[in-house]
Amino acid sequence: MRSNSNDSNELDNVSFTADGIAARRTLMGLPYAQEIYDILLMQVAGTEAETEMQLALLPENLLFVPFFEARYRLLDLLMKATGLTNVLEIAAGLAPRGVVWTENPDVVYVELDLPKKSAQKRVVIETLVDRGQLVARPHLHMVGGDALNAEDFAHAVAHFKSDEPILIVHEGFLRYITHLQKRILAAHIHTQERRGGYWITPDIILSNEPMMRDLRIQAYSNVIHAKLDMDLEANSFESFSEALVFFESLDCEVEGHFFREVMADMVSPTLLDLTADDLEKFVWWRMAFVMTL
Repeated sequence: MRSNSNDSNELDNVSFTADGIAARRTLMGLPYAQEIYDILLMQVAGTEAETEMQLALLPENLLFVPFFEARYRLLDLLMKATGLTNVLEIAAGLAPRGVVWTENPDVVYVELDLPKKSAQKRVVIETLVDRGQLVARPHLHMVGGDALNAEDFAHAVAHFKSDEPILIVHEGFLRYITHLQKRILAAHIHTQERRGGYWITPDIILSNEPMMRDLRIQAYSNVIHAKLDMDLEANSFESFSEALVFFESLDCEVEGHFFREVMADMVSPTLLDLTADDLEKFVWWRMAFVMTL
């Protein structure tokens, strides 16, 4: 049975992280990021979610921002390089990417997210349209479901023409699923290889990352990890070499790209007056994978 808005999912407890990232996107110079945040803030006023969003914007917690900005911008850059116009974004959260991409009427953009988060995003977009801040996006589809569920995945890709290549992307998702679940996701993605296309992710997270050991943000990281109640280390890789071997074992042809490719486009490092050492430690060494179906 396909997921519906009343279903619970083990990943529901991860959804709150999307709210904190939505707050931080207001510091990245991204289109619609501020408008989405403003509406979200009205939706969650007086709740724990409002506290989470405000906590994310405290000065001591802003060292995460360049990482999130580089991740977003590199994914966008790699997506555009493919030239494809059929996009499935998994666990899109409150990101404005689908809204921006569907400014091009040739783009069909599907966001597959857990039902509760998908419903929340739908209300945000509808509010933007009602306020006249956004022209309706008929080719932006928000689908409530679980990407690890074969039926939900098939329901999402059914929005595309069956003979056209597809671009499957996500940012942040792999951090919260086990390696076995990554294999399940890959199996679903490979059902689309007859049409061709790409699977792109900047979620190549390594264990014992310097960001998580930095004393300036360790307290906040510990709070987030405690709320997640997950073993994130077990979901990570020891090295990029290990990650490469893993994805190649999933029958993927892999091409790596470093986050530093978007260095010139970044807004937050200057805005937050961050040092070159901080950026080297937290951002530039990271990598995204582009995988050919």
